[in-house]
Amino acid sequence: MKKAGDIFLKYKLHHVLFWIVYYVGWIQVYRGYYENLSDLMQVTLVYAIAHASMYYISQYVLIPKFWRKRKPVLFLLLSVLFMYLAINFILGSMFHDAFNGAVFPWLVFFGTSNLFWVSIMLSVKVLIDNYRGQRANERKEKERLEAELQFLKA
Repeated sequence: MKKAGDIFLKYKLHHVLFWIVYYVGWIQVYRGYYENLSDLMQVTLVYAIAHASMYYISQYVLIPKFWRKRKPVLFLLLSVLFMYLAINFILGSMFHDAFNGAVFPWLVFFGTSNLFWVSIMLSVKVLIDNYRGQRANERKEKERLEAELQFLKA
């Protein structure tokens, strides 16, 4: 019988939980800046979708194809391009109205904050993966030593 934790991890429910907490957390941070709760929720949802999209595209597409192959400039350019397209798609005409079609203000406004937060999330992911890798290596080494000891005893 499977434990609840195994099912939780298998279906990546911890990711869903993280993004819900992330969304609610940013609503709390920006609550004082908006008079209308609906506007706050919509803007925060756009950010959460953009950050989640950037994270998963970076984690599963851009990092394996470009970063690990020592092409960081291409990685950054594609990350920014993807973010631009995602936010443009989500906001539609509001995007063009807010920035009058200019790219530089958009890059400063969205680009720096989104790349900053996605970089933090990817860094945490790398730390977690390294920790898990170290634990797996320690288990393998322990098993190897135990097998060697059993062999010597025999």
